[in-house]
Amino acid sequence: MHCNKRWQYGVGVLAFVWSLGLSLPQAQASPISCGAILGPGGNFVLDSDVGPCGGPGPALTLISATLDLAGHTVSCSTTSIYGIEVEGKKSRVRNGAVSGCGNGVVLLDQGSHEVREMTAAGNTAGFNVGSSRNKLTNNEANGNEYVGFAVGGEHNQLTGNTASGNEFGFLFQGATNSLLSSNTATDNSNGFEMFGSSANLLTSNTASDNKFSGFEGDLNTNNRWASNTASGNGEGFSFVGHMNDAWVGNIASGNGGFGFSFGDGMINSLDDNRASGNGFSGGGGGFGIEEPNDTVVENKATDNIGAGFDLFDGASGNLLRVNQSLSNSGPGIRLNTGTTGNSIRNSKALDNGSFDLEDDNLGCDANAWGSNTFGVANQGCIN
Repeated sequence: MHCNKRWQYGVGVLAFVWSLGLSLPQAQASPISCGAILGPGGNFVLDSDVGPCGGPGPALTLISATLDLAGHTVSCSTTSIYGIEVEGKKSRVRNGAVSGCGNGVVLLDQGSHEVREMTAAGNTAGFNVGSSRNKLTNNEANGNEYVGFAVGGEHNQLTGNTASGNEFGFLFQGATNSLLSSNTATDNSNGFEMFGSSANLLTSNTASDNKFSGFEGDLNTNNRWASNTASGNGEGFSFVGHMNDAWVGNIASGNGGFGFSFGDGMINSLDDNRASGNGFSGGGGGFGIEEPNDTVVENKATDNIGAGFDLFDGASGNLLRVNQSLSNSGPGIRLNTGTTGNSIRNSKALDNGSFDLEDDNLGCDANAWGSNTFGVANQGCIN
């Protein structure tokens, strides 16, 4: 298994957004035009498009207030400014579009803001969440140069949003205790990306036809990935350096590499996941593991082009129990040379290519095979 990064972190962009020192100018009266400052407090409704705005400040600034775009668009003539900068606490933005800006909608300051039914298209970043306890619901991020939804802070909730045609559909960076539920990422370079984040829940999200990974993560801890679906991506679920994360009830189908791949982390758990039809003639397959002390229980790999379960050098002390590997083109469950101290028990492997169960270590080394159901194995130490 080859665990490499295919992208560069836009740390400069996000750090700049999330570390802004904020000043709150006085509220500006109607009409609403480029540079307007709405609030503190009040309810505002656009009666026409705003822009293209050239700065130097944001096209619009909203301070602890409500803005209904009423179907109109806020646009920028330069990506050096923001579209809608949301400050204060409990601001509301809804029902419109932002385009051509550096960041379409930026959530800052005390947070607890809400953004609903907004479209961010053709910006550098669509939605940028740099504060906490915000809710983004039923928004769209399309064709943004860098990221559709960038999320930091804590206790943020993203539900029912869609991202397409971006470099990253959804990017969690330094996020904690946040919820990503029922969102869709299609035709991005990467669908869902998480970096340096902890204690988040990602559930019932869909990643399809993304160029590289559907779901990808680096250096994260104590997150839970439940009932997500990855199909038709370069790889399905691909993670490096994770610790104490859990993947439960996810589905990976028809991805070009592995359905699920894990490297350079430890003490992760995979329960009741399904991988089918993944891989290509030169590699990939159902599940690929290149790290120690994982628990892999009641997962199923069927009809993958590569192996059903593939453990690589560096995989040690892993427990594989009550898994099924059926009708894969490669081996059912394979322990490559250099794997040691793994336990494969009470699993079923039938009708796979070459061997149903395969251990490439002499005499199975310190790997323990027991109470498995299989057709053909490559060594007598496998049972």
